[in-house]
Amino acid sequence: MSTAAPIPPLPTTVRRNYLLGIANGALVRVGMALIEPSLVLSAFLYQATGSNTLVGLLGALAQAGNLWPQIFVSSWIEHRERKLPFYTRLLFVRLFVLLFMAAAMAYGGRHPTPFWLGVFFLAYFVFQGAMGSGAMPFFDIVGRTIAPDRLGSFFAWRGLLGTGLALVIGFVVVQPILGRVPFPDGYVLLVLGAFVAYGVGWGAFCFVRELPSEAPQKRRSIREILLGTAGALKENPNYRRLLLYRICFRTGWIGVSFYVPYGVERLGVEGLSGVFIGLLSASQLASSLVWGRLSDRRGNRLTLLWAAGFLAVSPAAVLIAPRLPELFHWPVPGVGVVLDLRLAVYLLALVLFGLGMQANMIANNSFLIEISPVDRRPSYVAFMNTALFPFTFLPALVGSAIGLGLMPLEGPYWIGLLGGAGMLSVALRFVEVRRQGER
Repeated sequence: MSTAAPIPPLPTTVRRNYLLGIANGALVRVGMALIEPSLVLSAFLYQATGSNTLVGLLGALAQAGNLWPQIFVSSWIEHRERKLPFYTRLLFVRLFVLLFMAAAMAYGGRHPTPFWLGVFFLAYFVFQGAMGSGAMPFFDIVGRTIAPDRLGSFFAWRGLLGTGLALVIGFVVVQPILGRVPFPDGYVLLVLGAFVAYGVGWGAFCFVRELPSEAPQKRRSIREILLGTAGALKENPNYRRLLLYRICFRTGWIGVSFYVPYGVERLGVEGLSGVFIGLLSASQLASSLVWGRLSDRRGNRLTLLWAAGFLAVSPAAVLIAPRLPELFHWPVPGVGVVLDLRLAVYLLALVLFGLGMQANMIANNSFLIEISPVDRRPSYVAFMNTALFPFTFLPALVGSAIGLGLMPLEGPYWIGLLGGAGMLSVALRFVEVRRQGER
């Protein structure tokens, strides 16, 4: 395996890319919040069709669409001196598909026929594929520019600013729009808002200064990438364990796709998508810099342990909530909901999920960049994500099982408990790379 390193970037380039990367992350997170599949688009589908099966299918497409093209993209760009031109071209593809999806929602929401629902799912699948393709050049450029002991703060600031903006948008934009604008126009407006946020965010990253790799390699076939990277599972214990950790995470977060239907059917709460986004964003906002500092100062192993703990407790809180007494009734001004003990615990589960998600996002990405060889980073990232592809259909399978009466709505959260326990078990076996000087 080649050990060629990229040309060291100048301090001004590092700072420029660091700031542009943070701006990119903040605005992209805003776009993600506006069309969040588990809380916004699933609410759109449930209101249009009342189908848990379609809600589960959406959750599967959100992940499968993001992962399937990555191994092909890694073969296409890994050997190239510069990856930014590919990222720039993808900007226009993603924005066009977003507009197409908005049109499908405008028609499909009013006339939820199989045709328009199919158009919506196809557009969303293509959009997610373009999103996943953009991750390849992004991680390669970041990995060649940002030092390992600053990756935590880099991803933390992206998350802090992004979730801060998403928190405001959840309460000030999403909730009022969904409460006052007739269906499905409110959801269409959210997609158009995401179009603007994504466009500016992706555009910002197009201005980073990318240095060419010192020794660009000959293009490898997909078969060569698969065989070479599969060998890394034997040679690199951290890489192998991180794959197992991500598999457990996939099973652990199935329940979030059914958070809205579960709230409607078990607690009788409706029209709270904006509140859900706000609370999820608030928990991520409050913890982002904490996780970033922990990752930079203490390493990613400990941060991943915290993530696993929160993600294991969250589904337990969801399962407990409907079984609790109401105990008190507190009207929440401006939201139009009465808070009782059951709803409070249910919302707490979402907060715990947000804490775990933020810790996982920061440490997982940083850890993968650290353990990937600089000249093989796109293929390392792509192989790991491609290996997760089969697990992305779990939400659809679970949704179908619920729709057919084979599984109660509590099923996804019992699966989540097992996933969280698996994450904890794997995280305990990670070896901190920086401490042992393996990089």
